[in-house]
Amino acid sequence: MKLFERPTSSGRIGFAAGSNRVCGWVQIARWVAVCISATCIVGWVGSIILGQSVPLIRNAFADVDPDTLLIVDDANNSISGPAPFVGSFWFRGKLTSEFAVDTEFAGEPESVFRSNQRLWLSAEAELAEDLKAQVSGRLSWQTWISQETNARYTLYPELRDSWLSWSGVPWLPISVGYQTWSFGASDFFAPTDQINPRDYRDGIGASLETTKVPVLGVNVDFLPLAPTFRLSVAWIPFFEPDRVFLFGDDFGLFGPGTSPPPSAAFSGMSELSQRLSPVLVEALQPIFLGTDKSDESPGASTVGVKMSSTLGDVDISLHYLFGWDRTPVFRVDPALTTLFAVMSPGATLTPEVIGLFTDIQSGKLNPFGLFSSSYERLHLVGADVTFPIWEFGLRLEAAYQPSKVLYTREFTSISRPTLVGIMGIDYSWGTTFMASVELSYRRIFDFPAKTSIYLGEIDELRLAGLFTLRLFDFDALEIQLGAMAGLLRLEVVLLPQVAYRFTDAHRIALGARIFDGLNNTLAALYDDNDELFVAYEWSF
Repeated sequence: MKLFERPTSSGRIGFAAGSNRVCGWVQIARWVAVCISATCIVGWVGSIILGQSVPLIRNAFADVDPDTLLIVDDANNSISGPAPFVGSFWFRGKLTSEFAVDTEFAGEPESVFRSNQRLWLSAEAELAEDLKAQVSGRLSWQTWISQETNARYTLYPELRDSWLSWSGVPWLPISVGYQTWSFGASDFFAPTDQINPRDYRDGIGASLETTKVPVLGVNVDFLPLAPTFRLSVAWIPFFEPDRVFLFGDDFGLFGPGTSPPPSAAFSGMSELSQRLSPVLVEALQPIFLGTDKSDESPGASTVGVKMSSTLGDVDISLHYLFGWDRTPVFRVDPALTTLFAVMSPGATLTPEVIGLFTDIQSGKLNPFGLFSSSYERLHLVGADVTFPIWEFGLRLEAAYQPSKVLYTREFTSISRPTLVGIMGIDYSWGTTFMASVELSYRRIFDFPAKTSIYLGEIDELRLAGLFTLRLFDFDALEIQLGAMAGLLRLEVVLLPQVAYRFTDAHRIALGARIFDGLNNTLAALYDDNDELFVAYEWSF
């Protein structure tokens, strides 16, 4: 698609009327068949190769008693003593392929087919008795195809958890590198767990993999007081924003498959993104998300403190975080709305528009100052308690922020005190059945009267759950349902999935992602993005 050229729309999958090219359905089917075939071949061949080669690289001391070693010198004298340290090395990997089809074609430029190919590689080594290291990475190749078979491709190489851990002082273990921290006990809403940025580019419920992005930092654990007490301190020297699409993607905040943006300026951004090259749209996202992002000085650091203790069967943790609220503060000049209106089809030059361009040309108006996005400092205190009752595990969590960035329905930014409370319960029957349910309540204080929150309410009550049933030998068949529901303002997200594991290494899954809800809810935002998917996984 040429720059600024609007794609054609024939109201069906395929090319516009009069084209003699192959129907879009056939192209998509061929593309999927080739990808699935290639993935399966690589998976099976790779498993055969690794299955034959792994025994050849086992540790030479694998059969040696780890406690004692019999040493024979040149004089054939036996000397018994403590075994020398024997290092170890682990290498793991995972290849995943997912292909999803939209169930409702809302028209160009919404994507009706997307694929996500990912390769995970991880290596861990025990370099000394008190020194460990890990290096891991992920390579993602994603494809989106619209109703008129216009395709967009992206390649994301990422460094994941990669760190060096030293425990030479038993009561003061230290780790340095790209790490993932966990604060709080919540499995779903995680109000306290805000140290790491998140990656939301795959959409809601795209997978059960963590959305956390590892960041460079230092973690120190203090264990001097009692065996049941731990004080952990995390220091992250640089700020890293969330990874999210604002526009140009079905699961972006203002994407082609979402509800109309509340702000005319953002509506203009969404309209403009449909006319730009996909490469340019990709490059613009981080710019719009951080025009005034903090610099890489020590003053931009994040510090998290966690105190945890165990009293019998009860685990208690207290948390404090001084960091960044990763919800950006947007400031939009009304003149920007006028500029975007000129780019709309059929727009005419009004005196207001002519005056705006005159001010820009004369220097009275700086076009680069019409839009800005920045981030505010965050203070957060939280606490959680977990304990068993009969066959169930219960967890309670609370988190308070004196200033949380929110959006009004007019999409202006506003900061207000926020309190979130969590109550969760877990149950498992061996590995056959597992259930986890969580109830969340959020209260926003001192919110202006007659002002509504964008995608939310002042009082918000949500319920989330994950239910898993495994059947047959080795739990080969897995039936799973993930769900989230808004109880005060009705909305629902359903994530059903059926998976079968052929061997320990190979797994295939079929599932769906379903969104529905009342206006001004997150589920309603993506109501046109229901999709069916098939996924394959090879672990090695």
